[in-house]
Amino acid sequence: MADEQPQTSISEPAQAAEPQAAPVVVPDPVAPPITETSEPPQTATETPSGAPQAETAEVSPVQVVESTPVAPTSEVPPPVVETPAPVAPPSQPVQDISTAPQAVITAPAIAGLRHQAQAARTGGIQKKLDKIMELAREKKTIRNDDIEKLLHVSDSTAQRYLGALVKQGKLRRVGNRGSAHYELI
Repeated sequence: MADEQPQTSISEPAQAAEPQAAPVVVPDPVAPPITETSEPPQTATETPSGAPQAETAEVSPVQVVESTPVAPTSEVPPPVVETPAPVAPPSQPVQDISTAPQAVITAPAIAGLRHQAQAARTGGIQKKLDKIMELAREKKTIRNDDIEKLLHVSDSTAQRYLGALVKQGKLRRVGNRGSAHYELI
């Protein structure tokens, strides 16, 4: 009977140890989960192949009685972490697929718009150059200041316009840098 009492005593403390071990386990598993990070994915892989997940949780505490602090905490986080992971990847490829056709469709449209924008800029500049030529016909000689006042542009822009007309062969530059003026050819 002495042998039977210690066995009965061992079974009772083991049952009593499980409820007490769960509250005590919370501070202890902080270090072990890092070590057993590789094991939870294996358990999680087995869990989805089996239909009920709750039964797996009930079986694990009985097996984990020997290493109670590590097993209960490692089983709870993996299902929560893995559930959002499969949901997010299917959403992202769908967005990438819908985005790709829009980029392909807009590429030819952008090329056409670039051509139109370039033509509009060139046309606007040509109109300004025509105004400069009209002023040159009236005055016979023009200066940079005359262009600035006529078109309401900066000094450098007026120089660019006059330089373009010189390159086209419509005007000729007369004089030095400071006293330069332009005449019709």
